[in-house]
Amino acid sequence: MGQMIMSIAILAFGVLIFANSFGFPQLQNGALPDAGVWPRAIAILLIVFAALALLSDIREFQAKKNAGAAAEKHSDGYDPNGRKRMIGTVIILGLYCIPGLRYLGFVADTLIGIPVLMVWLGERKWLRIVLVAVIMTAICVAAFCKFMLIPLPRGMGIFRNFSLLFY
Repeated sequence: MGQMIMSIAILAFGVLIFANSFGFPQLQNGALPDAGVWPRAIAILLIVFAALALLSDIREFQAKKNAGAAAEKHSDGYDPNGRKRMIGTVIILGLYCIPGLRYLGFVADTLIGIPVLMVWLGERKWLRIVLVAVIMTAICVAAFCKFMLIPLPRGMGIFRNFSLLFY
């Protein structure tokens, strides 16, 4: 039930972002995308994924309801390692974002951070880990540096020189 409420809240937030994105200034010539294009794109993604999550939650809720109370007695949903995993994930992401990006730069930090997080979350296939890290780093660098012209952190020292190879 809590997941359905969260999905509804995210859906409403996406609708709010979409509606407010039309208040941004628009260009007169219309040749380039205006300031509201990026927020509208994010809002549409939020709306679509929140709606899909809500539909999935509703189907799961109905399946549990039809299964009866016997299934709920054996599975209460408590995961004893869940809290430790959540705290560890927050620590890994904190180390990734705060000192990692500043000193290592985006490329080096992402190539290190994604595999560490994937292993922490239970992925054990090394080929998949390496491919996801390399492909996601390349997609992010291309999207932000090449297409949207948003600079990413370059890092310090040798890591800055490494970042200069890519952007």
